[in-house]
Amino acid sequence: MPPPPGNLAPPPGYVPYGGANQGAFGAFQRTGGLAKWLGIALMVLIPVQLLALLKSASDRSKARDFISGKISEDDYTRSVGLSGLLGLLSFAVFAAVAVLTIIWMFRMARNSQTIGRIGTWKPGWAIGGWFVPPFVLYVVPFLMFRDLWKASDPDSATDWRTNRVAPIVNVWWVL
Repeated sequence: MPPPPGNLAPPPGYVPYGGANQGAFGAFQRTGGLAKWLGIALMVLIPVQLLALLKSASDRSKARDFISGKISEDDYTRSVGLSGLLGLLSFAVFAAVAVLTIIWMFRMARNSQTIGRIGTWKPGWAIGGWFVPPFVLYVVPFLMFRDLWKASDPDSATDWRTNRVAPIVNVWWVL
């Protein structure tokens, strides 16, 4: 039997399945679409919540007018009904923002882990961090978000943990 030819390179475009030779890029999860939808949801949420806040102030004066007998019960009920609809819309958009944020952070943490930038917070904390006490302060997700910011800098090598966190991260988190 003759020996095989010397040049046994794979054909152009060949991608191996599984194994250690697959490379980091095969396991990446896309985050751009999630980020776009998250931005859209936030741009909807902010005005809806501002409208709900203004409507709440209006309802307070309507309640005083109803108690003093200046307006009828039907007028008051119509006014409060609109507040309920705004509240329901605000809750629905807020829930979408929360879910998209959790999925986005999870994917970013998995991508960071894939390229070997394993931070303090593992991908599971992107989900669990939102449910550990104290619920209202969300300390773990905030710290994880800062860690993800540092790990996402493409210009840093092994010293990525010493990266600075841009002030926009804190502003975004507060908003």
